[in-house]
Amino acid sequence: MPYDTVALPTRTAGVVYASNYLLPAAEADLSSILYPEQTPPPTLYGCAVQASVQFSFAGNVSSNSAYVVLQTGWGDGTWFDVAWCNISVITGTPLYYLASGRYGPNVFLQNRAVGTAPGPANSYNNTGILGQIRFVGKASVGFATSSSSMSPIPGVVPGVYVTVKYKLDGRR
Repeated sequence: MPYDTVALPTRTAGVVYASNYLLPAAEADLSSILYPEQTPPPTLYGCAVQASVQFSFAGNVSSNSAYVVLQTGWGDGTWFDVAWCNISVITGTPLYYLASGRYGPNVFLQNRAVGTAPGPANSYNNTGILGQIRFVGKASVGFATSSSSMSPIPGVVPGVYVTVKYKLDGRR
């Protein structure tokens, strides 16, 4: 059969809000400089938002306290916290799911090991989505005091990085 070797590309969904973004020391919008036209994304009445938030680490991180917050607002500069996740780990690639709106609010740690408690202080405010959304976050990071605290990858700044993808769903 001539078609049995045809491979279709992997399908992906969601809009990239931040791609491997270094979390700052002071809370800031996490939109990537690559996607300024998407910040903050407008929403429709009655819509829902779902997002994946994946953390990663570069350099010899010895302590960490970081968070990402999904916010909604009317476009007047006032923002309301909708869902958030906190991490204090220093290894791995923790992956979180945030949701609010039509599906109901939800926050959970996806890659939890069997038999262990879920990650710390993840929660939500039971609310719908207003006219816009955005993601903000920050990290307070400590580094080992040895020369090995430099990142093993040239040009990569040591710290906590985050990738955020979201999807808006209209009212059904």
